Amino acid sequence: SGLQTNGNPICGRQIQATAPGGKTITVTVEDKCAGCAQFDLGMSPAAFDQLADPRVGRLHGVTWHLL
Repeated sequence: SGLQTNGNPICGRQIQATAPGGKTITVTVEDKCAGCAQFDLGMSPAAFDQLADPRVGRLHGVTWHLL
């Protein structure tokens, strides 16, 4: 599949992420974010842009679940 899983068992699975403002996206997990906390998400710029303005920097309060 070409994914760099870094041992993440959910790589290749889809998740649905919802920002505090209610915007929701569906994305595929591609790797394990080495610098992230356990339930944090590191998103591509294209995915982040769908949830918030990139100038926000970090987006707090995002909820997500596996599909």
